[in-house]
Formats: sequence, structure tokens, C-alpha cells
Amino acid sequence: MTAASDVRVRPGRRADVPSLRRLRAQVHALHARLQPDFFRLEADGQAMVLERDPYGEILVAEVDGGIGGYIVVKVVDTPWDAGMTPRRRAHVEIIVVDEAQRRRGIGRRLMTEAAAWARGKGAVEVVLTVWTDNHEAEGFYEALGYEPIARVLRRSTDGI
Repeated sequence: MTAASDVRVRPGRRADVPSLRRLRAQVHALHARLQPDFFRLEADGQAMVLERDPYGEILVAEVDGGIGGYIVVKVVDTPWDAGMTPRRRAHVEIIVVDEAQRRRGIGRRLMTEAAAWARGKGAVEVVLTVWTDNHEAEGFYEALGYEPIARVLRRSTDGI
């Protein structure tokens, strides 16, 4: 069994794209099951481009000779608004650990490395979104010390 210490986290490279597509397909399948009116499975094999972004990073976890997971993190500044406290935050856009590699510390390690990267860019906190009914992810984030700060609500325009 892989230990978190056996995981090497590094910036993603173009050569990683096939592995990242495979992992992205796993997370999109979960999201499509949880929220089918928001997500659909892409028929083209999950198009993905790896471009350098000065405000973002893709970090991959190398484990057992392959890619066991990845995280996309970006730094964002509070939009100007006199009523808001200006600060730089990191936003985790996506994190996925291969279904066959879960519960080995890979996700924790990716979150730790993403926070360290963001701290180096001046971020003072990390925020993320978790979809309703994704109880496994909610438990993971709570175990890392994340706490809810908002709720997103929706309603159809029909009947309004």
C-alpha cells in the first residue's frame, strides 16, 4: 500500500494529459451522477489542454509509477467592493484521486501542496466548492479543517 510519503507532487506537464483525462472522466462521472442537470459526460474523451497560468497551477501526484491524482488551484483577489475585505484567496477548482488509489493520503497531500503553492502566491486561505450529496468529499474536506461559509441555492424559472 502506498503511503503519503511515497507520493511525489509536481507541476503537471503536457505528457500527463492522457492520465489527467482519465482521472477527469472519473470525477465527471461522479458529478454527472450527483447533478445530471449541471454535468454531462463528454463524448470526445474529456478534452483537456495544459496551459501555463500565472494565477493557477495543476499539480499531479505521482504514485506507483503513474499519476494517482491531480488538483487545479488558482489564486483570486477579492473583487473591489467597499463592503468587502480585500484579500487573496486560493480556489481549488478540481481535485481528483484515482478511484483505485483512494484512502492512501494522496488527496491530503495534494491539498497540502496546493495550499503551499497558494501561500507562495500571497493567498491567505483556500476555498472550494463541494456538490450536494458528495458526502465522501464533504467528509474529506471537514477532516482537513474546512468549514462551510456559504450555500448556493437554485430554483427553476418555471412557474415564477
